[in-house]
Amino acid sequence: MIDPSLFAAGALFTQDYLVEGIAGTAQFQAGDVAAKRAALDKIFARFPHGSKPNEATTEGDLIWPVLGALGWADYLTQQNLSAMGRVDVPDGLLFIDAAAKLQANTHPEEWKRYEFGAAIIESKRWGRALDRAEGRKGDDKDTPSTQLLRYLRRIDDLTNGSLRWGLLTNGVKWRLYYSGARSTIDDYLELDLARIMGLDPDLLDSGIAKEERDHWLAVFVAMFSRTAFERPTANAPSFHDTARRDAAFYEERVAKNLSELVFNRLYPALGKALAKAAPAETQLDEIRQATLILLYRLLFVLYAEDRGLLPVKDSRFDDYALRIARLDVGRRKDAGDMFSAVAKTIWNRFADLAEMIDKGDPSVGLPPYNGGLFNGHNTPLLKSIALGDDVMAEALDILSFEQRDGQRRYINYRDLSVQQLGSIYERLLEFELTRDVETGAVDVRPNIFARKNSGSYYTPDDLVLLILDETLEPLIGDAMAVNVGVKLCKIPV
Repeated sequence: MIDPSLFAAGALFTQDYLVEGIAGTAQFQAGDVAAKRAALDKIFARFPHGSKPNEATTEGDLIWPVLGALGWADYLTQQNLSAMGRVDVPDGLLFIDAAAKLQANTHPEEWKRYEFGAAIIESKRWGRALDRAEGRKGDDKDTPSTQLLRYLRRIDDLTNGSLRWGLLTNGVKWRLYYSGARSTIDDYLELDLARIMGLDPDLLDSGIAKEERDHWLAVFVAMFSRTAFERPTANAPSFHDTARRDAAFYEERVAKNLSELVFNRLYPALGKALAKAAPAETQLDEIRQATLILLYRLLFVLYAEDRGLLPVKDSRFDDYALRIARLDVGRRKDAGDMFSAVAKTIWNRFADLAEMIDKGDPSVGLPPYNGGLFNGHNTPLLKSIALGDDVMAEALDILSFEQRDGQRRYINYRDLSVQQLGSIYERLLEFELTRDVETGAVDVRPNIFARKNSGSYYTPDDLVLLILDETLEPLIGDAMAVNVGVKLCKIPV
């Protein structure tokens, strides 16, 4: 299977689900891929994508025809979200059927019609950047993704949560947003329709099989079709509801398997390897601390690279990215290759990357992340030793690949939440290193008091949000009330 990131992005659904889980659903299997490709081919053939079409042309000649091919026949355009003036106006309000549109039209106030909709659509010109502004005037001064999320927040309030889905597209890339997601900024689904339809010549020349593009076309049809938003009965789940639940199952399974491997294999292996490499007089507490920091540096880099928080799309970064080493380890493991216990190639690559992250390196597009985790002065042991390729390759293999059905499956940390990684860290704090008084061998054993003695705790997201709600919300409310009072006092009588 090719890298899903060529066609899909965002974290609303796990890539594991998009590659494997969705293929077993009736929604996926019901889509006639050949017929849909033929219909979309005709639409793209009539669309002048090579001449930089503007927003009106993109919307009229491409986006609405594509929506029509996906079963969206009932919609209203330019419905205002405000009772006063035209402030927030999404490009389109999509309805499941004509009856829902008829109900909406019984309300003269446009903002009341959203209660009967299934989704909104915001369209931009062909190839327009979706996550940044492209100018200082007109529509170019807005960031499209922020604009859509603003609409969804307003609609969520207006409809009491009955409409929570939004589509954002520039014709090339199509995004699906859900306002009830854990993080609406990151948790969207993005599919590259231009690549799926074969409009990217570089992708075609890369040897990617048509079957792969057909798979992602079937995903596109399954996720963006009208039927995906439909509910058989009022309280029945839609396909999206079921898909989000099933995708969460994949995420939890991967996180659980990863946790067990970290506790049972990786943490003990790294602890023993560091103890062996450290000077004889090194205290066990220092080795334990270095082991925790090394492990969490690895987890941070894997998460940051898969989430795009490091400049993985900058070709200058390729020679230093840990992802390259991860994939190489996977290939060599599959081929039965051996890793040297003497060579320090992987360690040196990771040590260089850690220093680059800490200090920054503009020459490869990397700003400094000086939060302390990668600061060499805080961990002199990690700066003075190096582990062999055999140890580091095993560490990358455990952290990077899930073993299932006799095959390695790449673990994409984009699909894991900070809370799940935090729970791994929290459990790691409950282990300590011990040394056999006779042999001097180092081992790892559980100690429920180890975390308490160090005063180290991970605060879950839910608790953080509760604290913010209980502490900041009253302060913000008071400040707004005072501000309103000041303005009223300034009004002349």
